[in-house]
Amino acid sequence: MEKKSTADFFVYVEINMSDGFEGSPEYDDWIESGGRDEDRSYYYQKWQRRVRSS
Repeated sequence: MEKKSTADFFVYVEINMSDGFEGSPEYDDWIESGGRDEDRSYYYQKWQRRVRSS
């Protein structure tokens, strides 16, 4: 059995969560609101809360 480091796990999770965000309603809301860089974190965190609670 191959041992993976904690860092490898978190990189994998972050990549998959990022891909999911881009296809989400929160992403669409962010784009519709103007897609400003300074607002992305708000919509990303909103998406993360929804995904983690389900």
